[in-house]
Amino acid sequence: MSEVSSDAEETLSQRAYIARRLIGNVYELSGPCKMVVKTIEGKYFTKPFIGEEEFVLGNVYTSKTGKIILVFATTGQTNLREVVSVEVPLGQCSLFTNFEQDYSEALYKALFNEGMVEKEVQKDIKDLYADREDFGSW
Repeated sequence: MSEVSSDAEETLSQRAYIARRLIGNVYELSGPCKMVVKTIEGKYFTKPFIGEEEFVLGNVYTSKTGKIILVFATTGQTNLREVVSVEVPLGQCSLFTNFEQDYSEALYKALFNEGMVEKEVQKDIKDLYADREDFGSW
């Protein structure tokens, strides 16, 4: 593995680690947009939203293409009965009110208050995916 890919993997791990700290937070869409949704039947499609729908961050994973994906579940405040969740790349989470501020605060706390170290990040990632046989199979 080259230095560049090693550095990229380290950065990816750190970003996913920070995003996982926000699991459980509720966010509201700041305006109209289209997002990938997952239905009760497990099907995926793109759906338009008008804004102000509420979602709770439920999971974070790294896609096969190397993007950090955040999975937001619908809350009781939305009128989206057929939608189980929406999946949004980390770079597009500015669609959610206060997400960027929360992410920045979590990053600050991890870097300065807790002295985040690469070993801790790698251990958390390893523990998170320990029960997934398919992780890293691609």
